[in-house]
Amino acid sequence: MLHSTTPGRLFAALAVWLLLGTTAANAELITFEFTTQYQNSGPSTALDAFLTPGEAIVGRFTFDSLTPDADSSPEYGLFPAAITAATIMAGSHIFEFNPTGPNGIQAIHSDLGPLGFVNQYDVWWEIEPTLGFSGISASIHLEQFFVLPPTPMLVESDQLPLTPPDVSLINESSWFSLNLAGDNGNEEHFMPAPTLVRVPEPSTISLLALALLGLGFRSGALHLRRQPA
Repeated sequence: MLHSTTPGRLFAALAVWLLLGTTAANAELITFEFTTQYQNSGPSTALDAFLTPGEAIVGRFTFDSLTPDADSSPEYGLFPAAITAATIMAGSHIFEFNPTGPNGIQAIHSDLGPLGFVNQYDVWWEIEPTLGFSGISASIHLEQFFVLPPTPMLVESDQLPLTPPDVSLINESSWFSLNLAGDNGNEEHFMPAPTLVRVPEPSTISLLALALLGLGFRSGALHLRRQPA
């Protein structure tokens, strides 16, 4: 015997499928957004064509939170090829991620006994050739030296950080760098340590699923009203 299915049930089933499917596909991916300011490192650079000193540079990188630690040391975490996507927006120019180049994340949480802890967070990736440069790379370097509990730690362990490090905790040289190399010369740009925030979820697909659930409830209510008394 065939049973009829109301539109409300169809909407609800589709919404559940979207939510579960999105969660399974993206549960391991986390995105951090960062912001810094341009600092001119010379009399004239390639970046001066579209940036002025003090202008904001905004970017983001996505990494796989399930990337295994390639360093067996209990104080050093190395996560090669963890980054799956990255973008840097510098004025009117966009620097795109090079997925074939080396990239990774490093977390150091080293106990120096009475001297305290040394904490370090590093991210690096390569960028697609642009502006006449064939070799371009970006990196974030944050350091916190000789801190004792209960002082908050920049990095709590050698595990891959799933929440952005608090830049207000750094007390040593830290920066965002953009390095350009090619036949027309090399440029190294060091800018202030960027602020980092985690990009919230759910994604657009999840919002669509919630909308479908709403349609499902509304359709179900209309169906019940039409039932004979």
